[in-house]
Amino acid sequence: MFRQYIKPAIIMVAVIILCAILARVLSGNETLAEYAQKHPEIAYGGSNESESADSYLPISDGDASNKQ
Repeated sequence: MFRQYIKPAIIMVAVIILCAILARVLSGNETLAEYAQKHPEIAYGGSNESESADSYLPISDGDASNKQ
């Protein structure tokens, strides 16, 4: 019974490992800290707008039972 699941499981593990290797190679082994050092204006920069997009979202007190 388990023999029918072994081959697909091995293929899935191989695909995951291949994707991990490709992601590592294509990213150039750059960490987030290294990216922030290379691009400080993007990593630490503020918004150019006076108000952020999140300021228009309604704020909930977390109590769903009081909704009318």
